[in-house]
Amino acid sequence: MQAVRLSAIAMIAALFLFNPFLRAADIFVTTNIQIAIDTASSGDVIHLAAGKYPEILTISNKNLSLVGTGTNCVIYNYQTNPVPLISITGPATVTLSNFQLIGGWYQSWWTSSDWYEGYSPLGILSSNANLTLNSLAINQIGNFFVTVWNGSLFATNMGLWTYPFLAQCDIGLELDNCVAAIDGLTQDAGLIDHTININGYSSAFSDVTVVNSRIRASQLTWGNCVRTYVNSKLVVTNCNLYRGTDTNESVITAAPQMHDGVGIFGYSNNVVVAGNVMSNLPWAMYCCGSIGGNQVRVECNSIFNSLFGGVFIDGMSYKGLDLGGGALGSRGGNLFSQSPQASTNYCDDVLLTNLNGLCTANLFALHNTWSNPTNKEAVIYDKLDNPAFGRLITDDLTITPAGKDAAGRPVISWNERGAGESYTVQMCGSLAGGNWTNAPGSWPVTNPGLGNMCWTNPAKISSNTFCRIRSLVP
Repeated sequence: MQAVRLSAIAMIAALFLFNPFLRAADIFVTTNIQIAIDTASSGDVIHLAAGKYPEILTISNKNLSLVGTGTNCVIYNYQTNPVPLISITGPATVTLSNFQLIGGWYQSWWTSSDWYEGYSPLGILSSNANLTLNSLAINQIGNFFVTVWNGSLFATNMGLWTYPFLAQCDIGLELDNCVAAIDGLTQDAGLIDHTININGYSSAFSDVTVVNSRIRASQLTWGNCVRTYVNSKLVVTNCNLYRGTDTNESVITAAPQMHDGVGIFGYSNNVVVAGNVMSNLPWAMYCCGSIGGNQVRVECNSIFNSLFGGVFIDGMSYKGLDLGGGALGSRGGNLFSQSPQASTNYCDDVLLTNLNGLCTANLFALHNTWSNPTNKEAVIYDKLDNPAFGRLITDDLTITPAGKDAAGRPVISWNERGAGESYTVQMCGSLAGGNWTNAPGSWPVTNPGLGNMCWTNPAKISSNTFCRIRSLVP
């Protein structure tokens, strides 16, 4: 028994000796961060004093945290070659927090302010690692501010282009084959064409959530606040997605689908866009049906002052978009508003089109508030405008309560929603476990027009009979 106790004690001692997290150290540096990274043990925390660090950093196969003192702590460098300012290679778990990363070269002769000359092409590149970014400001990157491959990203209170500087870059966050949660991202400069880009370079699965963020769309004639291509799960909620209205914004003379708040450009994407404010955008959303597999739920968003329209639906030949009441479970509740008045270029709250194939699916959009509430069909372009397209169904199926005609025959009427629906009237003697059977007549029935439909039983019925309408939307 004594030997067993000694053996257990030895094992506990070994855990303390060899587990890096149990002997993590705090390292304080005022210069040369890379030396601290190279000499640190896995699990150590490197504290950066306020100051300017002209370095390019590499972290490989090591769990580390780099913690600064705020925006007065700056890591900077100017590169013309595609070299990341911070490279992280896993397996590793890395936290970067509370400092500023700048892709320019500090101009020490400019004494009146902090001025950094030039742009570097790449900011942070993380591969096969778990990356946490907290209270980080990233500026003067020419293309990819943060790239995450084959790992994870947890970003909170991060700012991109936190000060105005005349330039334009392509992509802010490139997320491929990863899991990412982005909370409190701020990008108000409008200098990034695609602030969040998902699976642009990979077809492997990515799971991305964007919450509580404020993203300004590009000042140029194309761009997206959030864009996904293929095989992703994406949730965008409680965000402010907008385009500016000042003189720096390029004039858009056409209605391109390439400029929007949330863009779905490929296939096999499961997307929820809920509870956001989208304002002054050319289009609030672009959804391309592509070759199939998209499931897009849009609910409880406020869409204000769109330049061209609200939701642009392209090539959707299947029921992959739900704006309320459809099979995907959206509650609707979207508000479309053109206040104080619609733009002269305004097309529609919802537009079905055929740039990438005919938009033939009938899609549900119940329980929304339209920008023209007295004539919502005036701001919806669908089957009623072009018979080749599907129907956007905006009305609940309204059934007039069963009554009787002068001969005592039951009569039921209901509205035709113009979606090519098939209807069957069924009858039952008791709601408590009764069996529903088709009422007399040839079922199902359809109506090519929009007039109300009516069924009258061929004979008088003296006993209590319940009737219901069963509808099938193709």
